[in-house]
Amino acid sequence: MMSAERLLETDLTQLFYRKGSSPYTLVTFNELGMKADGQIYWGKALAEKLDLTCLALVSKFPHWFPTVDTAEVAKQASRYLSPPVVCYGHSQGGYAALKYSGLFTAQLVISFCPQFSINPADTEDRRYSSYFKPDLHADMRIMETDIAGARNSRNFIVYDPFDPFDTWHAAKIGEIVRYTSVPAYLTGHLSVRAIASSELFESFLKAAFSGDLREMRQLIRSGKKQSGEIIAEMACQCFRRGKISFGTHLISKAEETGSSIDNLGADIATACLVRGESLHGKKDLDGVVRITQEGLKYAPTDYRLHARLGFIYAEAGELNRAELSFLRAINFESGVGYVHEGLADVLMRDQRFEEALVVLRRADQLTPESPVRAMKLQRCREQIAAATRLRLPRLGAPGVPLPS
Repeated sequence: MMSAERLLETDLTQLFYRKGSSPYTLVTFNELGMKADGQIYWGKALAEKLDLTCLALVSKFPHWFPTVDTAEVAKQASRYLSPPVVCYGHSQGGYAALKYSGLFTAQLVISFCPQFSINPADTEDRRYSSYFKPDLHADMRIMETDIAGARNSRNFIVYDPFDPFDTWHAAKIGEIVRYTSVPAYLTGHLSVRAIASSELFESFLKAAFSGDLREMRQLIRSGKKQSGEIIAEMACQCFRRGKISFGTHLISKAEETGSSIDNLGADIATACLVRGESLHGKKDLDGVVRITQEGLKYAPTDYRLHARLGFIYAEAGELNRAELSFLRAINFESGVGYVHEGLADVLMRDQRFEEALVVLRRADQLTPESPVRAMKLQRCREQIAAATRLRLPRLGAPGVPLPS
């Protein structure tokens, strides 16, 4: 098996090249979660299984492939480009596949869930704003000039039309770049997992080269049924919409695929929290309790769910249940200030001011003191002082001798 050669390493990016027998060169850009280790690259399993000629750019940390650095890498890569060239990536990599399609003279672009930009000045999507660095990302938005060097390329963007952020980015890109949309319904930000297998990827690429949109859509539908991650994402969407029975059914289906589904419990917990927010807005406290307890079946140690129950029980006046829920939340995650403050509120309502004061001080150690918390601390001190005065014996009272 032909292994990949590391051609170049900059401060930001590693470049790999693998010589294969494919009639095209696949240029890949990694997604956010891939950790550069000097060997791994986006599409490695596909390249090895299908014996593809592949150039792969791997970010050494999440940086959305800044222009100056990527231009330097592209110069080194140019001698290895044998047309036709296919640019391929997902999310961060999907952005780069479009952004640098001209730089790599692509004839075909397959971009899954790309961003138009992560610059907060360009977008209201704050999912990736923490990765934005002004010195790296000047003029990072996708522009018409970015694709000028591409040779009459076919551009395909694959995304879930029900995902509001990915749909917004696709629409913004559509104002600049002409592309064909391939819908991947109910896949969320995991659309690329639908063609994770080498067979599906090969068929998808063949359909893309021929412009067979119907076949591409059919392959996405087929791949969704085989991906445990996507089925789990669909289950989460059901939970967010309150369709618990069907969501539970889909989780069983996801497990039947034999896929290793990372963070399934946490994802279900998040979905239940989102649904709970909606129900709380409708004043349906019983509904919030039910959906939260449903989440605990899949994430029994998720402190967020226990804390949610604590707040809901407190709102309903069930202080004993609220206290137990907050204590469970703290047992699973002791470093979250708002959970301690929620417990303190319950203790104060139960007239247990000395205990509440201890808990509030602990909250202060975890997060900066707020004006509201300062008022609570003051109230606890006043109540404790008042109780102390009541407990002190008064001079001259029956049984209390006067000083001589």
